[in-house]
Amino acid sequence: MREYSLTVEEDSLDELVVAARAGDRRAAERLVERSQTFLYRLAWGILGNHHAAQDAVQETYLVCLPRLAQLRRPEAILTWLARSLTRICWRPRAGSREVPLERAADTVDSHQTDDATIERTELQELLRGLTATERTVLVLQHVLEMTYEEMAEILDIPLGTVRSRLAAARRRLELRWSGPPR
Repeated sequence: MREYSLTVEEDSLDELVVAARAGDRRAAERLVERSQTFLYRLAWGILGNHHAAQDAVQETYLVCLPRLAQLRRPEAILTWLARSLTRICWRPRAGSREVPLERAADTVDSHQTDDATIERTELQELLRGLTATERTVLVLQHVLEMTYEEMAEILDIPLGTVRSRLAAARRRLELRWSGPPR
């Protein structure tokens, strides 16, 4: 069973939305606590940078929480937040710059240079070569384990477009992995 779901199996998330709309600050805080890991993982997957991901998640809350009354279906809170976050991540960032891979590799603790860490670093390098749209569909599918339907809802695109973007992203990732054709 995966950690995140866009459908609410327990009524707690939509109850938190209803309570937060009514002015319950604790409910709003709990809503943030319950959704921040999901949003951070999505933002980090798109942006590939810890600080930029934190900033994007914070901006998502600053934009969305005051507008909770505009959310038509409280049970769709994660979809609504993820859609807003994706748009924020896709926007060009003023003064943003990526950390060179050599510097990023230097920051890895020498005691943590096991095979998994090396593979993660290689995968991050490959993902950086993809567009934000390609990284987004790959992260939604393979990191957050979303269904095509959930991805379509978050990205606000047709199901066929999700499939084609995912197929294109996988092809580009495979090409980057295997290198140029010989």
